[in-house]
Amino acid sequence: MLHRLFIAGLVSCSLIASAEAPSTAPGRYSRRDLRTLIRTAHTAEQLTALSSYFRLQSESFRILAAKQNEEMQYALDHPIGGPKYPSAYDRAHRLKAYYEQQAEEASMKAAEYNRLCHALATAEDR
Repeated sequence: MLHRLFIAGLVSCSLIASAEAPSTAPGRYSRRDLRTLIRTAHTAEQLTALSSYFRLQSESFRILAAKQNEEMQYALDHPIGGPKYPSAYDRAHRLKAYYEQQAEEASMKAAEYNRLCHALATAEDR
């Protein structure tokens, strides 16, 4: 009996937690929310939110690329095992290139939304 009550409590807590808004932290959007915001962004506030979101994404990808750079250096300093492919260095090198590419794309999107926001602000001033 007590076991069933405990399980029922856990289930209800998990249901309550899942019913919360998906983007409780500022600057964090679900894929659906992000697509909707991109399609419907018409105000300076929305464009600024998109710009800051992509700027944060760019920073996080740059941090991940720096971590992969450390992994590459560690793999060079501490070779493990025989000649197998992909080695730890190869994996870290490819991930670093991917993260740098994603950071650059996010940075370009942030700059574009920032440009649109400034263009909208100057159009409203006229």
